[in-house]
Amino acid sequence: RRARDGRLLYVAKRLPRANDSAERCPRLNTILEPIMKDWPTWALNSEPILVRELTGGLTNKSYLLQSGERFLVLRINHPNSVDLDIDRHSELTIHHMAAAAKLSPAIIYSDPDSRYWVRDYINGNPLSDQQISPAHLDQMARLLNQLHRLTLAFKTPITRTPITRLDISRKVNRYLQQTTPNEEVHQLRQSLSALMYSHSTQTGEKTANCLCHMDPLPANWIEASNGKLWLLDWEYSAWANPALDYAALWLHIPEALRSHWEGLHPELSPEQKQDAINTIQLLEQSWYLGQL
Repeated sequence: RRARDGRLLYVAKRLPRANDSAERCPRLNTILEPIMKDWPTWALNSEPILVRELTGGLTNKSYLLQSGERFLVLRINHPNSVDLDIDRHSELTIHHMAAAAKLSPAIIYSDPDSRYWVRDYINGNPLSDQQISPAHLDQMARLLNQLHRLTLAFKTPITRTPITRLDISRKVNRYLQQTTPNEEVHQLRQSLSALMYSHSTQTGEKTANCLCHMDPLPANWIEASNGKLWLLDWEYSAWANPALDYAALWLHIPEALRSHWEGLHPELSPEQKQDAINTIQLLEQSWYLGQL
């Protein structure tokens, strides 16, 4: 609730279990306060209350809000999207498409300057590597296949926004430009050259034919109380080869489950699978170095 002068005191209502790791957030900060004043543009019935910060994200800041009986997530975008090679307009378009297909929670408001957006809250829990089961993988395969079958003709509020086409060489070089030259960076550039030499016939830009999430790690899936999985964090999504989504998840599940995941993708040849794995490893390593 709030004091008469508008200061946030506390939230008396007991909250549902958070779908992200959460920490108490007792007061507004200088970044949040002007954003929270935008609430009349969010099509809500009552002024939202800041509940807590949601932790676990590597790039953006997220907060749990409550408006009456409704719970929402406010995500404040990283201020330097250019260095991260993130196209916020493309991300928003793809997220709208995924939400319309019931793959992701709906965004109810997006800031015109791409500073933040507000989405519905999913009452559930993020998956961890240790929690993943064959049943989870079965559902993930179905949902990712559904994503890969979406087309740009899908009706959303902003379908005219161009969709980012994955350019692996540009993305890796963008990340590495932010690093201090050293042996590890040199080796990654050599790996990029070798990968691009054999890439075009497997999972490279010329084979991009659908929408891909590009980061469907276990932590980006929320399991709702009814068992349904929801996929979050679309900032690296792009028009790409679907084998890359296969590889991104394969790299982050226990080895004991990898054969099950492989069996769900009989359409991929061993060469395609290995090429996709090499590509995701290169993207992840160069991204990580760029953040140091």
